Amino acid sequence: MEEHRQKVFELVRSEILSVLPGIAAEDIREDDRTIRMVDLGANSVDRTDVLINCMESLGIRMPLHEARGLGSIHELVEFLTRHSHPGRGPT
Repeated sequence: MEEHRQKVFELVRSEILSVLPGIAAEDIREDDRTIRMVDLGANSVDRTDVLINCMESLGIRMPLHEARGLGSIHELVEFLTRHSHPGRGPT
């Protein structure tokens, strides 16, 4: 399960970097449970793009409101890990 979680984190980081190209990859750390995308300069559209792209890559089909209230990048990774299957990695 930890390997799957790491793959999900890498996907989230990759999506954040594609939406916010001015951010350094080192600024998005798995061990930091408090950093939020908004702290990196992401607006609501940017955050939604990251969420949707990650969900599509992981084959997650659910209403976006299910992800409402996710505050930190750590919470997003946990949410995506919980709702995806280890056998299905990022596409």
